[in-house]
Amino acid sequence: MSSRIVEEQHTVVVTMTTIGFLHTAHAHALPFEALVAQLSPGVRVLTIVDEPLLGVARASGVDPAVAARRSPTCADCTTRART
Repeated sequence: MSSRIVEEQHTVVVTMTTIGFLHTAHAHALPFEALVAQLSPGVRVLTIVDEPLLGVARASGVDPAVAARRSPTCADCTTRART
């Protein structure tokens, strides 16, 4: 009779909740980050500020040009969340 040692490998998956904010003023970034830290400790916050976006939306409304400008910014946030 022979003995065999079998090693088991376990994969541990750690997930972290990430919240992304798109702000139109730098002044909003820190208060929102503090609010998330207070209400949901351990949640990762990604902040992107696009100050001209609000002016563009006010001038032309939320039209395809505004949506097109917002989409790459949100895509950047999604990419950053995965890293």
